[in-house]
Amino acid sequence: MRLTLLLLLLLIPGCGRPEPSPPWAPGLSVEEAAHLESLVQSHLGPETRVESGKVTRNGQPYPLVSLAREVAGKPRESWPAQVREHFQVLERSEAARALPPLQAVRGQVLLRLVPESFAAQHPNSVTRRDLPGTATAVVIEQADAVRFLVYEDVDRWGVPPAELFRLGAENLARMSFPKPSELELENLGVLKIVTGESPFISSLALQLERHPELLGKEGALVAVPLRNMLLAYPVEDLTAVGAMHRMALMTSRLQDEEAVSSGLYYFNGGKLVSIPYQLKGDDFRVNPPPELSVALQRLRNQPVRPGGKASKSPGN
Repeated sequence: MRLTLLLLLLLIPGCGRPEPSPPWAPGLSVEEAAHLESLVQSHLGPETRVESGKVTRNGQPYPLVSLAREVAGKPRESWPAQVREHFQVLERSEAARALPPLQAVRGQVLLRLVPESFAAQHPNSVTRRDLPGTATAVVIEQADAVRFLVYEDVDRWGVPPAELFRLGAENLARMSFPKPSELELENLGVLKIVTGESPFISSLALQLERHPELLGKEGALVAVPLRNMLLAYPVEDLTAVGAMHRMALMTSRLQDEEAVSSGLYYFNGGKLVSIPYQLKGDDFRVNPPPELSVALQRLRNQPVRPGGKASKSPGN
């Protein structure tokens, strides 16, 4: 008799089967999902619309899927506190993202060098290409973070991107940076290294003309392996040829999550150009740009600095 009743119950639609969860609330029954929506409505007030697992705030929908996952399997008496905490975290995040007036942050607008891939991964970010292999992003330096500006921010401010790049360059020029340390390269000369905590140190590459302490009579070889590091080898003689290999080795070994570029560059006369090279093990092949080739030709008869060893100029 009991078996017969059980079979009959199983044949009745809906009987004996677990109640399906709403699509937006995995792990919750229909009744539990409705209860969660009522708690959200009570917390946010009548001016906020809550329906079908979504909250509409300021005309923007916000799904409740993550909140449903947070409360699933938890005692119901803990749900009100979890709802409060969830939306407090959300409100703090929205406040951090809120765009302040431009006038309030004019002195915090800066330029930051980022990997070239950044622009492709964040197509809405305000970037341009100044240095081959990198992108220059417009950011706001905040107390505990760096905010990358997007074109919606520019539209809200009502200023052209070019004005923000100009402002960022002005502020970058006013920044103070650590004094460069010096590393003696065996049989060569002195490599200048600027490093510290600031993620804007690599951005010095955009304004090298303002830092003569990094330059030689024929400019400098430059690398920006990390966001907080810049390498510069003053070009004074033909030891610069050997220095390119050393810098390429150093740069390739410094590529990590904070990397900017593995490239080498040559700066002289206000112009920064890329130095194409290939590095495979100890095999180093370089194709100097015309600007560097001309400079090396001028240095052919220049005495090598004490302790230095001249290398054959590429192409000779």
